[in-house]
Amino acid sequence: SKMIRRCKKAFRRLDTTQKLFLGCIGFIVVMSVVLVCGIIRSELAMKQVAVSADAVVTDDQDAQGNQKQGEALSDQDEADSQDASIQKKDTDKARASAENADAQNQTAEPQGEYPGQKKVYLTFDDGPSQYTGQILDILEQYQVKATFFEICNTRERDKQSMKRIVDTGNTIAIHSVSHEYSKIYASLDSFHEDVIGMQDYLQETTGIKTSFYRFPGGSNNHTSCVSLDECKQLLKDNEITYFDWNVDSGDASMNHMPKDKIVANVLSEVGCKEESVVLMHDTNAKDTTVQALPEIIQSLKDQGYLILPITENTKPVHFGE
Repeated sequence: SKMIRRCKKAFRRLDTTQKLFLGCIGFIVVMSVVLVCGIIRSELAMKQVAVSADAVVTDDQDAQGNQKQGEALSDQDEADSQDASIQKKDTDKARASAENADAQNQTAEPQGEYPGQKKVYLTFDDGPSQYTGQILDILEQYQVKATFFEICNTRERDKQSMKRIVDTGNTIAIHSVSHEYSKIYASLDSFHEDVIGMQDYLQETTGIKTSFYRFPGGSNNHTSCVSLDECKQLLKDNEITYFDWNVDSGDASMNHMPKDKIVANVLSEVGCKEESVVLMHDTNAKDTTVQALPEIIQSLKDQGYLILPITENTKPVHFGE
């Protein structure tokens, strides 16, 4: 307070000019302070605006970045979805092709061996007999092979004939244990017992487990008390292939049929087929079949036919197909 009183006394002593000078100075000081404060306030405001603008830009950039990232992810998801869809279609197509191929393999008929060539399969049912050795001699003489559907003859001579059939490269096959239709076709169990029983006997006798079969009376016989379709399914379940015939020598119609008649029957029916399975018989009453055999073989060879035994590559012949 003393300082203030002293300043007031000093001011009173000043003349008017001095007072005006001091007033101007004071005004200048005050205005300078006000100006400085205004400048500082303006700079602060500008900084705040700049910070806000930066924040807005950053937010926009972040938003754009997020949008681009989202679009990129969306595009990637769409691309992945398309790739997955294409892959699924390819997989489905491959699976469908595989299934179609399997279906075709299951339903397509076997093409057989030596396609495009005329073939004859000579087959003999109901052996062995006293003539089996002679039949094998003739086949060996003409250098051809045949197929023998055997029954369960247990004589030592017949066992030796079975072994010779196999040893000479011919095919041995299942016909029947008993060849009595009333026993074979009494039931599915009896049919199974007859087939497998003969298969086992042939394996025991020759060492060969054959998988070829001929129905006694054929696969369309009318004496069976059991469904033949069930019998065929049983064979399939046991991986056994059955063969009917499409050429009949006729030697089963009577004993001692004239030789020339047998020859004529075979050659006339074979002539209209590319693949023939010929039915003949090997029993003690079929001497004329043996007599007809050389002429049949020679005539077929002269006509360019291959004479073959049944193998796993042979196309099966079934009645009605």
